[in-house]
Formats: sequence, structure tokens, C-alpha cells
Amino acid sequence: QAAAEHVHRSLPALLLTGDLDANSARDAAGNVESLVIVADTPFLAQLCRDALLLDIDDEPDPLRRGIRYFYAATLDVRLREYELALGHGVLAKEELEQSDVPSPLDVQRFLDRLRESG
Repeated sequence: QAAAEHVHRSLPALLLTGDLDANSARDAAGNVESLVIVADTPFLAQLCRDALLLDIDDEPDPLRRGIRYFYAATLDVRLREYELALGHGVLAKEELEQSDVPSPLDVQRFLDRLRESG
């Protein structure tokens, strides 16, 4: 739990501060993607997923919530938890659709591929 909280505290730096526009949203998504890439063991994947989901309802920005849910979903897949991945993917899509900024992520493609493989 302490490790997840430590990673969680780094999320504002990864997701950037202030209002996001199309460019900064891509940067924020890329930052979180980099975190996910280095989480290459089941333990690290679980840790990063827990950090992304920790207090997610306290995040006021739907774009940032969507990014967090999306990358949690990708970690769900890595952990072979496909039902959770589908749920987090749907939440990501809903959150990103609430934002006025175009989504830097193709969540529908992710969901389609997930459904095809299941």
C-alpha cells in the first residue's frame, strides 16, 4: 500500500498541472504510458495499476481520469484480468468523452481488440 501511495503521489507530475490542451494531453498520456511500460513484472504492474486507481474519484478533470482508467486497463490486460480491463476501458471512454479536449487515446480501438480476443 505504501508503495502504491508513493507512485500515486508522482501522478500529478506525470499528468501535468493546469488545464490540458490537445498537445499537453498527449504529453500527459505519454508520461503515464512510460510508467506503464517500465512496469514489466506482475508486481510492478499491480503496483502501478493500484496507484492509478487510488483516489481516482478525487481527480476533478475527466481527461486525467480517462487517461488513468485507460492505462489501468492496459495493466489489467498485462495481468490477464480481462473483465477488469473491459470495465476500466469503458470508464476511460466515458471520462474522455466528457472532456472538451480531444482524447489522445483510441479507447474504442482498445475495447474492440479486447472484445475480439475474449
